[in-house]
Amino acid sequence: MSAGALAAAAFSLGAALILVFDSAVPRAAGLILLFAGLGAGAYAIATPAFLARDDEGSAAPADPAARDATD
Repeated sequence: MSAGALAAAAFSLGAALILVFDSAVPRAAGLILLFAGLGAGAYAIATPAFLARDDEGSAAPADPAARDATD
């Protein structure tokens, strides 16, 4: 399971627990899952491969000087 899918699943399950149940234990578990989903989502987008992409989604050159020469 990818980090993005894990983030979506944890966040969705946490939101469902908070919205459906009224007791403290499921709400606390839902809050933990919400934070876990946020953390997993941040981890999913903070990978070097994701951050290396430019605005169009293609791979950016590794050398900044080469990038300036193409712009």
